[in-house]
Amino acid sequence: MNIVLLGEDIFTAAVLRCLVTDNQKISAVICPFYMGNREYKSLQKAAEENHIPFLRVNDVNAEELRKQLLDLAPDLIITVHLRRILHQSIYSIAAKAAINVHPSLLPKYRGLSPQHQALLNGDQLTGVTIHFIEEKPDTGDIILQEEIPLNGDTSIYELQIQMISVYKHLVSQAVKQIEVNDFIMIEQDEKRASWYGRLNRSDREINFKKSRSEIHNLIRAVSKPYKGAFYNGVTVWTSSFPDRPMEKELMDKYPEAGIYFAEDQIIMRLKDGVLLSQDFEKCEM
Repeated sequence: MNIVLLGEDIFTAAVLRCLVTDNQKISAVICPFYMGNREYKSLQKAAEENHIPFLRVNDVNAEELRKQLLDLAPDLIITVHLRRILHQSIYSIAAKAAINVHPSLLPKYRGLSPQHQALLNGDQLTGVTIHFIEEKPDTGDIILQEEIPLNGDTSIYELQIQMISVYKHLVSQAVKQIEVNDFIMIEQDEKRASWYGRLNRSDREINFKKSRSEIHNLIRAVSKPYKGAFYNGVTVWTSSFPDRPMEKELMDKYPEAGIYFAEDQIIMRLKDGVLLSQDFEKCEM
């Protein structure tokens, strides 16, 4: 099939390389240009290595791009981690379909921070969804889903490594099914839908009114490659639970909520217990 791919990061690059391996024809890779996007270079490199036109655009819905897409005449438009909403005038150009790769088990966690939300909420299960693109983001009928189990210590980095692996084979499978019209569409259940925007700096601040489980989940959800959880000039990258005898001793020693320095680690005293971390650094306020 003739495919146009839109995205902006290493996830899009992984999908691109998979499509190339499958001998799919990629007419162009389109990446939006905006301040703060530093991840596009991996995608650009993947396109250039495979001699695929790489287009950076200010507006993914501009008339100029629409005309270019009409000339390319794609059978399939695929979006991967595209933080821009495509208008119907753009995605409807695809002769067969326009699909999106979303890092959650839709309709749960629509929006811009689905990977983080699964960890923040302590979920035991998340996954990847491939769905048709509609005017409202992340609402189209589902083509494929694959679950990813989580444990209480899975970090955002570990989750994303797993997701990249799923992206590659799941997109490959979806493209092949669409090519021969062999798929079953599953309508999303609006009663189960949830939506979240992007995380702000304030979302990363450690709130000592919350439980230690909530703070542990926050730390692993915003750790590297993101900016980390922070409090009072300290950025915390990982956390662990002490055993019960040590926790009781530390709670007695540090009765007030807060962060305490002890040798090569910090102690976070929460309302219902203690977290420890040896992976932290002082940061600018």
